Amino acid sequence: MYWAGRDKELVRVSIIVKEVSATITAPKTANAGSKFNIQYTGPKNSDDFIALVPKGSTNSNDHISYLYPQKDENELIAPVETGEYDIVYWAGRDKELARETITVTN
Repeated sequence: MYWAGRDKELVRVSIIVKEVSATITAPKTANAGSKFNIQYTGPKNSDDFIALVPKGSTNSNDHISYLYPQKDENELIAPVETGEYDIVYWAGRDKELARETITVTN
């Protein structure tokens, strides 16, 4: 609202606030130690990042490989150990917006 003085409303505008979201599209498998591409959508804020973490991890500090979406990067590096991992889009260090699983093979 914009007021003239304390008692005269001049303009009122409604806004809708939506929760932020993201998506990740990744290959189902990657070779151990290899680079692989992902696609994603999201807010790309200055403190956002996308990380490859052990399967089920909820700690952004567990990252094995990471990228910064605001730099339009799209390549991660698979770990040398085989198994299942998650690719997670984090807004800051604590707000998970998207998660996708990838299997690392020999």
